[in-house]
Amino acid sequence: MDTYPKLFVECGEPFTQGAYIYVDQFEILFGRVGTNSKPDIAFSNAFVSRRHFAIQYCSGQASIVDLNSKHGTKVNGRPLTPHLPFTLKHGDIISAANETVVLHFSSLDLDQTLDFQPISHEMIHCNGTSLPFTMDEIKQTVTYKKQTCTLSDKEFLFFYKLAHSLNEFVLKTDIKKEVWPERELLEDGVPDVHAEELNALVYRMRRKLHNDFTIEVIRGKGYILHLNE
Repeated sequence: MDTYPKLFVECGEPFTQGAYIYVDQFEILFGRVGTNSKPDIAFSNAFVSRRHFAIQYCSGQASIVDLNSKHGTKVNGRPLTPHLPFTLKHGDIISAANETVVLHFSSLDLDQTLDFQPISHEMIHCNGTSLPFTMDEIKQTVTYKKQTCTLSDKEFLFFYKLAHSLNEFVLKTDIKKEVWPERELLEDGVPDVHAEELNALVYRMRRKLHNDFTIEVIRGKGYILHLNE
């Protein structure tokens, strides 16, 4: 039985969506073909570095390391520190070069993976009531009333945080920690995020979510997400 982990391609030319890559050797180099470089897995996108990231597999455990790529590598929307290995777990989403490459890491065997449903779950409120919208963590989408909205990394993290506290107040400081974990911390332990960045994020979210959701801004303090039923 095949027991090696795999990477399922969401996007990344020249691979088609749904293609998979076995993680079956100690190190697999991902990048772009150059005059003096030939990675194990090559993407044709110009934003991908010659040596972009590597995935290592040893004793049943996989990890990923960014190789100081120009446009960076992320796992679940969080940027990796160059040359610092990050342990992968089932369901992790790897994105590189401004999301022009997106891979889904799976540690299930092949038969299980083929039967595995997309990672999309119904939101459950804190009081146990099922809510009528879903979030797909792989595609970073929100679906409500058969309408699907695709979000960027930051937008999805922002929505995810608010959605888990639907109709409840969420501190601005908690949003900064959730959405910008890669930022330098200020003396109070909160990431250095300007008000203009938060305002721009809320503006984009309101445009994308249309009239399905309302983001209430409590000036200087935080946010509340409301569902317009």
